[in-house]
Amino acid sequence: MKNVLVVDDDYMSREMMETVLKRSGYASSMAVSGEGALSFLQTQTPDMILMDARIGEPDGFETCAQIKSDPATQDIPVIILTSLNSAADIQRAADVGANGFYYKNNGWQGLIEAIRELIG
Repeated sequence: MKNVLVVDDDYMSREMMETVLKRSGYASSMAVSGEGALSFLQTQTPDMILMDARIGEPDGFETCAQIKSDPATQDIPVIILTSLNSAADIQRAADVGANGFYYKNNGWQGLIEAIRELIG
């Protein structure tokens, strides 16, 4: 079973993502901050990372940039999740090396489809 690391500082969002992922056939791990995600990656390698854009400091964009700049983690697909759907955020996600950008209000089915495209 493929493992997805969910990085979100909102408890309800993490719980919902865990349920959606489980029902879709994925295992999940959780982190509440960018620092937590980076610490997790020092000992484990998920198949993918779903990261909220606004998780404090460092934010999701900065954390993604750090992940993509490290040879040990640069190949892990990252999708930036956000409730803000601006062209600037989409561009920023691309600039930091994210493999995708997903607007949370679009529903979970589209996100699962994006995950399947990246990791099966």
